[in-house]
Amino acid sequence: MSGVKIPVEATLDSTQTERALQQLTDQINKMGESIARANRVQFNPISKTSLEDLKRVNAQFEELKRGVPSLAKEIQASGQAGAGFFDLDWSRMFSSAIVRHASRYGAYERVTRGTGAGFQPIPRAPTPTPSPATGSSPSSSPAPGSPGSSGVSWRGIGRNILGSGLRAVGPFGVVANDAISAGSAASAAGGLSAGAMAGLAGLAGGLLAMGIGKAVSAVKDKIGTAERLDVGYDTMKRQLGDVNVGFEALKVSLQDAAGEFGATFEETQKVASSFAQASGIFGQQAKTLAAEARVAGGFARSFGLDPARSATFFGQMRQAGVTSDEQGSRRVALMIGEAIAKSGAFEKADEVLQAVAAFTMQQTRTGLTAANAAGYAGEFAGLAGSRTPGLDPEGVSGILSRVNAAIAAGGNAGEAGQNFLYTALGQRNGLDPIQTKILEEQGAFGTGAATFGPGSLWSRFAEQNHLRTPGIAVSSNQTNLSLVMSKLRQVYAGRPELMLSALSNLTGTNISQAMALSTTNPMNVNGMGSRLSRLGIDLTKVNATGISRLSQIEADKSFTDVEKDRQAKAVASQNQESTEGDRTRKSIADVANEITKLADKAVPLMNDMRTGILFLAGGGKKSQRQVMADIANAEYNDAAAPLLEQQDVLHRQLAPKIAGIEGNRASTAAARRSLADVNAKLSALQSQRDWAVAHGETGVGLTQGASVASPSFLAALDEDDRAAGLPKGVSRAIAQTESSFDASATNLNSNGTADEGLFQINSKTLAGLTPDFQKKFGRAPDPYRIDDSRELKNMLLRQYARQFHGDAGAVVRAFHRGPTASAMYDGEGDRYLAKVNSSIGTPMPDEARVAMKQAQSTEKGAQVFEHRHEHTHTVVNGRTKIQTRTYTTQVNAPKLQGVN
Repeated sequence: MSGVKIPVEATLDSTQTERALQQLTDQINKMGESIARANRVQFNPISKTSLEDLKRVNAQFEELKRGVPSLAKEIQASGQAGAGFFDLDWSRMFSSAIVRHASRYGAYERVTRGTGAGFQPIPRAPTPTPSPATGSSPSSSPAPGSPGSSGVSWRGIGRNILGSGLRAVGPFGVVANDAISAGSAASAAGGLSAGAMAGLAGLAGGLLAMGIGKAVSAVKDKIGTAERLDVGYDTMKRQLGDVNVGFEALKVSLQDAAGEFGATFEETQKVASSFAQASGIFGQQAKTLAAEARVAGGFARSFGLDPARSATFFGQMRQAGVTSDEQGSRRVALMIGEAIAKSGAFEKADEVLQAVAAFTMQQTRTGLTAANAAGYAGEFAGLAGSRTPGLDPEGVSGILSRVNAAIAAGGNAGEAGQNFLYTALGQRNGLDPIQTKILEEQGAFGTGAATFGPGSLWSRFAEQNHLRTPGIAVSSNQTNLSLVMSKLRQVYAGRPELMLSALSNLTGTNISQAMALSTTNPMNVNGMGSRLSRLGIDLTKVNATGISRLSQIEADKSFTDVEKDRQAKAVASQNQESTEGDRTRKSIADVANEITKLADKAVPLMNDMRTGILFLAGGGKKSQRQVMADIANAEYNDAAAPLLEQQDVLHRQLAPKIAGIEGNRASTAAARRSLADVNAKLSALQSQRDWAVAHGETGVGLTQGASVASPSFLAALDEDDRAAGLPKGVSRAIAQTESSFDASATNLNSNGTADEGLFQINSKTLAGLTPDFQKKFGRAPDPYRIDDSRELKNMLLRQYARQFHGDAGAVVRAFHRGPTASAMYDGEGDRYLAKVNSSIGTPMPDEARVAMKQAQSTEKGAQVFEHRHEHTHTVVNGRTKIQTRTYTTQVNAPKLQGVN
């Protein structure tokens, strides 16, 4: 409110002070009366406020926002960060009417504390004393908490439901339960009581009305996280094939994996999802997902990397066939760790991962054989470890990429290079020219064993066609690059400069780069993996967070083999070296995970808790729908009050005008229009109230704007159609087809996007519309707000109407499928348009579809038709009449793709 925001420390004259204090008094009383009507309690108004009250209200509102961050966040998100307490539009913060009233009730008590404003139960007439003839005991009013009591006791049935639900959550739930009991004992009230409202606010609205501890607030804040995690586990389950993948088993295994590398459940789910998407595993393989998350997450922690990025790398290794199980992933982790340690590229470990992944995926897709990642990593480590300027990970990656591509293409030296490669690779391995070409296609790090050995693509082809498998090649593990270097040294023995020139020409590198290739030897990056196997240490027992230490042991040239064996045994199963930062991160993650577990237990109990609270809200006698009807009526009274006052004023103004006592025809007409506008708004409010009463919690609060499917809202949708140049009923039909007029509808798509709200606006589409929406309204859109969803729908319809020149069928298709011809005119586009047409009752013109069919019927199908519309406006008897003429132009078939 403007009064609360007055700089109270400034010197005000008496007139300003009195005006500000009167404003504060009015606002306190007005909001208090509104809350009392909604909650069926009695409000004690105040007659006057002081300057101290003004300061107190300011301070207590700021204190409330600091003490309840969730409320401050809701205020910020709703675009009301600068608003005073009495100016807040609560409907923009809480979509649920009962949560909205609970939060407003509790916040009001906190902010106005000390001003004298307050609530109490509505006094109840004493129950008449029964006649002695009835044989019943004399009594007055029923005991508190009984079904007939004036107030609602927290000792009633609803309280028991709520309490049992909270206690089931665990220690934090017990704290919450005790706090609610304490709060209710201090502020029991009738009807939708302070205690009941406090309980509801604490559980669902922001812990505003009572002093529940921070631990309980943390659990409440994590309920949303727990729900999102459950949705994520379900999505992942389906992405993994939804066969032999149990929801609970997947969930528990991933939560257990979180502890392995000190991650939150959210981080671990992201790691698992990244691996699953990159690897393409499904079915039985999905059972190893948690183990893979442990490897990827532990490796990331060991080298200070992003766990999700690490998971993508290991997923790519699985996709490329470099690994096939958890043990293979651990072996690759040791291999990459050793490459990092031996090259000294710890600070650029992420670049090493990127280089190995890029090579592996590209080479595997080209050669259709699992790329030799170990061979590449060894050469990479040798070059990067030479510490030559320019041979940083990115530089080395560029050189090896050129070398690999050159050899895969048969060399860069023309026919002479091809002949040389045949000699170096083909004759050496006993291959004919075609077989040599197959080996060359495996690039610089291809080997005969991988190319022609058991399980290879060649072995299957050879068996099918009864071909001979070259014996020498099958047993060769030498890389193509090593064979090429060996042959070059042999041919140019004693002439090293000519050898460099030949190497440069053959591989597409310059002389300096060829010199680097010639002077550095590949490093063995499988040393620690082999060592652990020789020592009998199961790789699945190796702690992934300690891989960096193991890699450094293997890379340390000062250790003997015996010392390396001893140290490897000692640290293989140990975590990485613990630091204060590591312990801090782990403790934060552990606490967050424990709170999430507690919140997760609350998710299935929320309905029971809400049931208990609603039971209390109805005094133990009213159903949820009846409670919601009370709230709808209260909101109607609040919204209608100023309109009724305005209506009364207009009636008084109009009476003398109509009688001809004063005024002219123009002013009388203006007054009539104002009265008609007020009457229309009141009628709309009544329709909205009737909808909310009829539909209970599924209705939308009146202060949110038009209610779903109310006559006034349907009329507004028809006006939207008229403004967009579409047939009447299109917007109604889209709302019916998309969500059945359910403003809370949500649909999760397989591509990771979501369709949200009344008109099911896609989350990707929403991102594109948000900038224009923000320019117009000064805030981001909320697809679950009816008025926002309607505006987003209008933005799309207007855009498509312009794009398709008013072709209604194309507009509807584009709304559902997107504005591309390939999507719009498929079977799904046809079915959607048919559904919308059936809702309207009159099929819409589908001109572009007709044009497409006409084009297909021509001899070559080379012509389609483009439709343009010309509108003429004429005024007849004071009304605007629109006439439309359609012009059809024949255009070339490629234009069809340009319909969008």
